[in-house]
Amino acid sequence: MRINDDQAQSVRNMYACLALHPAVSGKAAAGGTVCLLLGFDDYHREVAADIAEGAGAGLKLELQLAALESAAADEVAAAIAQCDAFIFLYRSSTMPAVDPKGPAFLLPVKQAMQANWKKSIVFKDYGPHFYEAFAENRERIAARNRRLIELAGQARQVVFEQAGGGRLCGSIAPDQSWTSIDGDGNVDLVPGEIATSIKDLEGELRFGGAFLSTIPFAVKYGVVSDFATLRIRGSRVVDFSCDDARFAADFDKYLSANAGNAVVEEFGIGTNCGIRGLYGLNAGFEERHPGLHLGLGGGALGSHHLDLIFSSGRLSFDGQACFDDVFLI
Repeated sequence: MRINDDQAQSVRNMYACLALHPAVSGKAAAGGTVCLLLGFDDYHREVAADIAEGAGAGLKLELQLAALESAAADEVAAAIAQCDAFIFLYRSSTMPAVDPKGPAFLLPVKQAMQANWKKSIVFKDYGPHFYEAFAENRERIAARNRRLIELAGQARQVVFEQAGGGRLCGSIAPDQSWTSIDGDGNVDLVPGEIATSIKDLEGELRFGGAFLSTIPFAVKYGVVSDFATLRIRGSRVVDFSCDDARFAADFDKYLSANAGNAVVEEFGIGTNCGIRGLYGLNAGFEERHPGLHLGLGGGALGSHHLDLIFSSGRLSFDGQACFDDVFLI
């Protein structure tokens, strides 16, 4: 057996989340057999083998494997249509030659994927970090999310502070609504985030961390440190500065492309302590990294969502610190 104990536990944690996924939860709760299609590229072959080896951990499965780079596209499309859920693991942003349309082997099945999006679970560019994404069990993450939301519900202000003086603050309404991604009923399978929208964020921050977007900022710049200064007024980026001329030009182009791109639409807190670092992979699990992320754009028509995931900082609700590079609650 190649898989080690920690990896096996991560696989079990993933299946615990899968059992609560909207596409399969009804059948799983009734004790039925879930038909799962597991597709993978060559880079993710060993991870897929570990997932397959852990099949049946608390969930009755009929598992079908598909080597996406060699399988017949019509057979994969048919399997997508027939299964209860499909998990695809593949490289995209981390390929040597990046194509905005994704890897060539997916193009013939893209229509089937889109038509069956409600049962789609994609681990894109995760590689060996798949095990980090599911290292912490979902019950622990769910409890942390509840504690944070309870703390926020008793507060009227949230503050994010950085070593060196960066500071962002915003108001919390008495009826502030928070989304909790905790592995229970989420379409996005990786647990570990709470998020809301705050309309009066004010401050100046120095961004260091990772990008997440279909725009290839992560591909081009990776993980950055003390990189760009953002000035935010009324939950809008009103100015920025950066010593990297390439990024300054790229970010200015992004902000200028649509007025909605400057709006901070999402105030998010990553809560998955199994994720040990940021890697600049443009992979969805990085948004669950403990700490603050701000989501720009995506609200106004034609705007484009860009997550700025901060690598460090201190979060407080009404002066009570809940996070200072580690959770304090």
